[in-house]
Amino acid sequence: MNTRKQREIENRIKDIVCVAEELFAKYGFENVTMDQVSKAAKFSKPTLYKYFKSKDELALLVYKEIQLKKIPFMEACISDSKTGADKLYMIAMGFQKFFSQYPYALKFQLEWDYKGLKRDKVRPEVFEDVGKYFDSEMPYIEELISSGIEDGSFRTDLNYNMVLNIFYLLLRTILNQQFFMNDHEEWVYSKEVDISEAYEMFVQVFLDGLTPNSVKAN
Repeated sequence: MNTRKQREIENRIKDIVCVAEELFAKYGFENVTMDQVSKAAKFSKPTLYKYFKSKDELALLVYKEIQLKKIPFMEACISDSKTGADKLYMIAMGFQKFFSQYPYALKFQLEWDYKGLKRDKVRPEVFEDVGKYFDSEMPYIEELISSGIEDGSFRTDLNYNMVLNIFYLLLRTILNQQFFMNDHEEWVYSKEVDISEAYEMFVQVFLDGLTPNSVKAN
């Protein structure tokens, strides 16, 4: 059973993570310092470092909170869908809607994709805990792929482990263009293409490639 002191510590950590999320959302992770978090959270800097080894560790805990919000969001997206193909489409469109609300979560993922996580700046137990929430929607996607094969909306001759990883990475690539690169003048073509429409078109084309020919013929 949690003691009163333990609950107070947990509440402090939760408050600091909440403040950090607001700052990261407003200014970007790279532009926020622990001094700013300390001031906004109204805790001393030594207190921050008592609970968080580094800003990177704090960012991981912010990411965990965002992922916890994503799980029920994804479940709601597929609740009324019947076939596996319908569910995968709704999951993909749900990504777009979710990351439009939490674009900084997508930015975390993209940065970690290219730069990697600074493991030396994160306590092992924190990394292990948060690691459970990376790609938290994948179990749902794996389940709907199985149901799609059973209901005939997906082909049976594909390596779906590879398919899902490619699908997920490509979705994030297009969302990166939509949320972070449209304002850069050097990306001239982005002004000529509606990235939101391109995203939906990609999802439809990808799903068409997963559909058995017998279903297409009908």
